[in-house]
Amino acid sequence: MKLTAAIALSFTLCINAVTAYCQDSVIPGKLIIEPPTLICLGFEWPIEGDDNRNATVEVSYRKTGQQNWSNALPLLRIGGER
Repeated sequence: MKLTAAIALSFTLCINAVTAYCQDSVIPGKLIIEPPTLICLGFEWPIEGDDNRNATVEVSYRKTGQQNWSNALPLLRIGGER
């Protein structure tokens, strides 16, 4: 019984330590714009933080001189996927 309690306590302490270490805020790096093609644009935007990997980037655009903005697809996150 003492061993089980010690293991449970160790596990709880480990979870709390990991939770305290996790960073949920995002620190953006330098935005790099790749050369465009006729079909798509490419961007590299390194970020730090967001340990739970739930950050998203919404994109909107408009033609020069127009007032209305249109929604585009959100940026696709790559790198570090499993």
